[in-house]
Amino acid sequence: IETELKRIGLWSSDPLPESAYTYRGAFAMDTMSFEQWLQFILLPTLREIAAEDGRFPKATGFGQRAIIEFDGLDHGDRLIALLGELEAWVEAQP
Repeated sequence: IETELKRIGLWSSDPLPESAYTYRGAFAMDTMSFEQWLQFILLPTLREIAAEDGRFPKATGFGQRAIIEFDGLDHGDRLIALLGELEAWVEAQP
């Protein structure tokens, strides 16, 4: 997913301001874009859970959100597919 975000130009090399992390809404939509949420919240969180052999969430919704956000985006189909696959895998974990 990181590679695909980079390939289609949605990966940021700049960090977010601290104020972006004071979000209150789902997918941090009130302080950052969905692709920023993927980069700065979802991927690091999933990596941390995996590294600590932790428990993944049972319901995520990010695959469906990806369809809403990236449908119609040039070259967005692969990213949507990858996020759908990741969501299915995460939600299937014990």
